[in-house]
Amino acid sequence: MAEFQRLCLAIFMLHLSVPVIASPVIETEALLQFKSLLEDPLNALESWKPGSGSPCGFLGVTCDMTMENVLHVSLENLSISGRISPSISKLRSLTSLSLASNFITGKLPHEIANCSNLRILNLTRNEMVGNLPDLSRLQNLQVLDLSANYFTGEVPRWVGNLTGLASLVLGDNDYDEGEIPVSIGNLKKMRWLYLGQSRLRGEIPNEIFQLSSLQILDMSINRISGNLSKSISSLHNLVKLELFANMLTGEIPPELANLTFLQEVDISANKFYGKLPAEIGNMEMLRIFQCYENDFSGELPQGFSNSRNLIVLSIYKNNFSGNFPVNLGRFSPLEGIDISENQFSSEFPRFLCQNRKLRFLLAVENNFYGNFPDSYADCKSLERLRVTWNHLSGTVADGVWALPNVKMIDFGSNQFSGRIPSSVRYSTNLEQLVLQKNRFSGELPVEISQLRNLQRLYLNNNNFSGIIPPEFGNLRQLWSLHLEANSITGHIPPELSRCTKLVDLNLALNSLSGEIPTSISSMSSLNSLNISGNQLVGLIPESLNKLKLSSIDLSQNRLSVGLLITSYRNFKLVEGGIHDQEKGDFLRQDKKPDNDMIKWKFTSFHQVEIDAEEICNLEEANLIGSGGTGQVYRLELKKSCGNLTVAVKQLKEEAGVEPSLMEVETLGKIRHRNILKLYACLIKGGSGYLVFEYMANGTLFQALHGPLKGKLPKLDCRENALMLLDAEVVSGLNKEDMIKVLKVAVLCTSIQPSLRPTMKDVVKMLEDADPFSFRSSDEGEDDRICFYNEIKVRCSGIKSSLSITGCKGILPFGTDPENANKLIVACAIHAFSLCVVRSKRIHSYWLNKWNHKSPWILINMKGGAEGRHNRDAISLSDESSKRVRLHVREKHVVMDNGILQVTISKPQGTVSEVHYNGIINLLETRNDEGNRGYWDLVWNLAGTSGTAGFDDRIIGTSFNIIVDNDDQAEISFTRMYDESQEGKMVPLNIDIRFVMLRNCSGFYSYGIYEHLKEWPAFNLPQTRIVFKLKKDKFHYMAVADNRQRYMPLPDDRLPDRGESLAIPEAVLLVDPVEPEFKGEVDDKYQYSCENMDLQVHGWICTDSPVGFWQITPSNEFRSGGLLKQNLTSHVGPTTLAVSNPKY
Repeated sequence: MAEFQRLCLAIFMLHLSVPVIASPVIETEALLQFKSLLEDPLNALESWKPGSGSPCGFLGVTCDMTMENVLHVSLENLSISGRISPSISKLRSLTSLSLASNFITGKLPHEIANCSNLRILNLTRNEMVGNLPDLSRLQNLQVLDLSANYFTGEVPRWVGNLTGLASLVLGDNDYDEGEIPVSIGNLKKMRWLYLGQSRLRGEIPNEIFQLSSLQILDMSINRISGNLSKSISSLHNLVKLELFANMLTGEIPPELANLTFLQEVDISANKFYGKLPAEIGNMEMLRIFQCYENDFSGELPQGFSNSRNLIVLSIYKNNFSGNFPVNLGRFSPLEGIDISENQFSSEFPRFLCQNRKLRFLLAVENNFYGNFPDSYADCKSLERLRVTWNHLSGTVADGVWALPNVKMIDFGSNQFSGRIPSSVRYSTNLEQLVLQKNRFSGELPVEISQLRNLQRLYLNNNNFSGIIPPEFGNLRQLWSLHLEANSITGHIPPELSRCTKLVDLNLALNSLSGEIPTSISSMSSLNSLNISGNQLVGLIPESLNKLKLSSIDLSQNRLSVGLLITSYRNFKLVEGGIHDQEKGDFLRQDKKPDNDMIKWKFTSFHQVEIDAEEICNLEEANLIGSGGTGQVYRLELKKSCGNLTVAVKQLKEEAGVEPSLMEVETLGKIRHRNILKLYACLIKGGSGYLVFEYMANGTLFQALHGPLKGKLPKLDCRENALMLLDAEVVSGLNKEDMIKVLKVAVLCTSIQPSLRPTMKDVVKMLEDADPFSFRSSDEGEDDRICFYNEIKVRCSGIKSSLSITGCKGILPFGTDPENANKLIVACAIHAFSLCVVRSKRIHSYWLNKWNHKSPWILINMKGGAEGRHNRDAISLSDESSKRVRLHVREKHVVMDNGILQVTISKPQGTVSEVHYNGIINLLETRNDEGNRGYWDLVWNLAGTSGTAGFDDRIIGTSFNIIVDNDDQAEISFTRMYDESQEGKMVPLNIDIRFVMLRNCSGFYSYGIYEHLKEWPAFNLPQTRIVFKLKKDKFHYMAVADNRQRYMPLPDDRLPDRGESLAIPEAVLLVDPVEPEFKGEVDDKYQYSCENMDLQVHGWICTDSPVGFWQITPSNEFRSGGLLKQNLTSHVGPTTLAVSNPKY
């Protein structure tokens, strides 16, 4: 009996020792429920099927093969969207759940806390929302990564109960502002803590410094304050410390250097001050040290000279002074150094590139003196070299001019001398050469013309002589050329007109002779032209009227005025006087000449001929406003400008002309589309007039603070002002830009003049709001670099056009069609805009809007069937819209703005997915990934006739990010010509771009085709962009108001359903799927459209309110005239935009 009892006890104990395990059937059902709430555009979960018996064969699922219970679910980077089902809690043996890098939304279900065996929970880089549920019951959890989502509420304090955690990654969410949870100090096993971008404030709790196992501590981009405690030395195992972009203050504790394993330190953008402890320089393991934008002073620790592992040192914008460590870089593999904007005063360090790995060398604005070391001639790795604003002198070694990878050389504002050697031609990647304000001399080397990537060439204020080489016309990428203040002679070479991208040309203060070449008028991109102070003769070419310049200066030459163009230089204040060009002297302010003896001093900033006497003929009935320095009148210029209406500001004599002249000089220097145009200025003695652009609908001040004389009601709040602008100006595409500009505008129109900003402040605010469309003749460049990712930002040119004039004066704004927004497209061969729109009302409405010069209205039509603006959602503080995000993966890149997602193959550049309005992919998934959305072309050899040739689908070989911020993303896919493939490959460098904007239900694509003159000639009969839509979704096609219908299916063209006719590509439908089409002839050419009407075409989904529209914003790339016909949409369903350039 005793033996029997013992046997029963053993069996009972065995029963208790086995955990509760769900059967394979239950777990299969749980996973299928999990799948049912997900969208799977890549069909990655195809293997997850009912009737499988066991889930162990499901993709991403790993089982314990003994018991067949699910242990791991890993579905990373599969473009999955949807929500997480609570059914996941039925997987009681689950130890790892990773859904990272997808598009999962919704809240995190609290039921997940039932997965008591869970060790890893990784949901990073999704779009989940809501407060985090309490997961304290997951006592086996070792890794918790919920970063880069949209979770709200407070940073959870319950994490302190998960004492087994080794990795806690919660940052980059939308938490409420709060303090760092003290409970985190309980996590003694933790090795990685990431709380960056978590809206944290207050001081770092001492409990954090008791986490002795911690290896990575990242609390960057918060509002953490207080001193950095010396208790940090208790983190003995710390390898990486990231505290940048906070509000920390005080001195750095020397105890930081006790962390002997520390490799990376970033304490930048705080409020630290004092000397950097000498011990910091002796940290042997240190690889990256960044402390820029603080207030450190004194010498940089000399111990850095002996560093063996340092690869990045970034300390710009501090007050370091004295001698720079002589041997820094001698023993370390330095890759990047930025010591700009300090006060170092010594000879320039010579060993920074000793190990031949240096890529970035920035030492702007210090007090370095002596020669620039010859040792840098061997620094072949260097990409960016800037030592401007120092006291360096002597000649520069030939090898420094010939660095093969360098993109920028900036020696400006020093005392360098000598010549530019011919070896400069070997710097084949050079984009910017800045040598201004030195003592360089000799002739301009013709070899500069071989720098085909050169964009900025600043050689001004030196001692260069000789002629401008005509070969400079080969610099096709050049957009800014400054040669002023040298001793250059000869003619202005007509070949400069071949620099078609040139925006800024300054040849002033030289000894140039001859006539102004008429070819300059063909430089359509030119914005500023200054050739003053030379010996030019002849008539000013009338063809210059074709240029749309914001600044032109032809003064101090011997030109005959056939066209009234002068500049602000004619009356620029110099040493307290006004320059009298005719007499060649100055009118001193203490000398008051008789007005009758003084001629009008006329200044024009635009090609507008103005009669001075007509300007003086102002009538009180036309008074439209007044300000502190004068009154403003409306005036119609009948004599000289063809009934142009302008606004004339008559300056008060008691105010004097000096303040106004300073304002005019400022307006003459800046170029910004939001600054009201100043046409001209007239000065005569104590009288002065400013001639402005006239805005027919009055001023923003009047709209905000009073009625507009029957035209508009009183607008007494910002929202109403934005509503008014919305009708003609604001669309979803540019709303954020308009909000930024309107904020500046409202400040300028404060009812109390004392509260209005100055012109200087206005310019700064506009620059901050719209930095890439702002240009100044004194423009510099501030380099702030990330050494791991050098980011090149290019403006796409899509901006708003609200007009502003400054600062304690009137602030006009316009809704006149002539001043409406314009879509400015930067393109070479081809430019198309693809838009996805939730609307069934299409053609007549859209084309009507198009004809009223508001193309952006077409892009954001997701608000309802009528396509009206949702004005109630617009406010000056609207932050609700989701930011634009780029997800770069191994083989794809996803552009996502919260409205739609576009997936593009990497580096091929073909569009494989377009997600919108609940449809996972609008493109045909039955096609191969490269046969859904793509660019292609047809080319043939020179001498070949006809349009036939080689079909070439453009497949990129390189991927680059051009712009990546919250408001805009632009990416590039390039394919370069291989000369060894001559006759087999089209001789073009091709760059295909895709752009996505915030709040826009579409994306934009354009292509840049480059052909160098030394490459073989060829014909380019056709190029196009093609999208193939889902045939089970898109059945209704629209080309024009009178050409829209339900369409046959592509299957109807197959041999068993259709009969090919003699006409190419025409098919008689014999047995179509839909009998109504029987007997019809389907021919894609019958849907061709004339260029003048080819603006919008596309398809409508019949079971969901989605339209897929190809919108062409410009006809500039098309040839053949208005009546030339091109293909549009056709059976497929296919939509395309075709150019037959015949180049």
